[in-house]
Formats: sequence, C-alpha cells, structure tokens
Amino acid sequence: MIVEASQASESDLRSILGLLEVQTLAMPQPLQAIAALMVHEYERDQEFPPVRAIALAAHSSLGAAERGRKAVLLAFRRHLIALHIVPQLRQLL
Repeated sequence: MIVEASQASESDLRSILGLLEVQTLAMPQPLQAIAALMVHEYERDQEFPPVRAIALAAHSSLGAAERGRKAVLLAFRRHLIALHIVPQLRQLL
C-alpha cells in the first residue's frame, strides 16, 4: 500500500514536471534557459537550484539570476493554477 502511494506521487510529480517543461517553451528566451535548468535540477534533486547555481549556469550576475528565478517560479505557479493543480502546487513550489 505504501509503495503504491509512493509510485502515484512520483507519477504525479513527473506529470507536473512535464507540464512545467511545456511552459518553459512558452517563456521568453532569456528565461527558457533558467526554467529548463530549474526543471532539470528539480527532477534530479527534488529541489530547485539556488540562485548561485543559476547565475553560474547562465553566466549572469546574482541579481539577474535571482530576478530570473523569481520570474520563472511565478510563471510556473500561474501555469499550474490555471490548470487547477493547486494541491500539488504547494508540494512542488
């Protein structure tokens, strides 16, 4: 029973991350790279990368990386809310 719940949660998470990957393609070009990195890191580590990691990957300042991260999280949040994925939203973001 516990294994089934865990598999369902993992499946739900993969589905949500797939939706976020689709949303990434709709973002302006500068944010696409940040969003793709964030989704990839979340798939791997189950948490979004810190601002410093985003800045290093994007070859940008910490301020620009922080603004980009916030913009991506806001876009993800809006997209998931529009799709009525509210319970999972709290867990993911």
